[in-house]
Amino acid sequence: MMRCFGPWLLPHRAWKPNELKLQYNDFFSSVASKDALWVHPFLQMHGAVFSLIAAIPFRESVCMAQFGLAIAWTCVPIALLVRWRLRLFRRPPLNALCFVSYLCVVAMLVASLVAQNSSNTSEVISDVIVAQSVLSGILAVVSAAKVVITLTIAFAEHRAKIEFRRFHRRLRLHSENNRLSGEKFELLWKKTDQNEEAQQLQMSKLTTNC
Repeated sequence: MMRCFGPWLLPHRAWKPNELKLQYNDFFSSVASKDALWVHPFLQMHGAVFSLIAAIPFRESVCMAQFGLAIAWTCVPIALLVRWRLRLFRRPPLNALCFVSYLCVVAMLVASLVAQNSSNTSEVISDVIVAQSVLSGILAVVSAAKVVITLTIAFAEHRAKIEFRRFHRRLRLHSENNRLSGEKFELLWKKTDQNEEAQQLQMSKLTTNC
């Protein structure tokens, strides 16, 4: 599985050193550039601010302003994705899915804004309702795909961590075995030298006796 889908599922870049990558992988794998490290906490704040804008009970007279503010705020992550040419997130599929998701949210807000206009005819309002239903379906499909892909990528990264640890464990054992082999060879070399010195000493004694 990792050989077939690893290049597509796993991030394109790796953060160093490996100890930090293993500890903070979930944070660093969200963005693809060091210049975009601030985007991860910003997007978390973005969702909270959007919920706040939607939850504030505006008056009906300024309801249009509420929709306009929500639309403008939703366009911010779209601008960020365009700024990084849909390569903002290190997990490749999430760039296109997040882009489509934010576009659907903007379109639904615009449709709601049109529906709030009392001067529209019933035909326009019915068309808006149909458009909202279609956009809701697309958003549901995209959100489900994001959940499935995120879980799949999390599983793939977990497998990659396990393989990484196994590889380093085998590498450590191999180096320890080489070190022990070197020590054994050194002891054997010393014993050989001692045996040769003992033989030379015996030969010298025999020669002296003769």
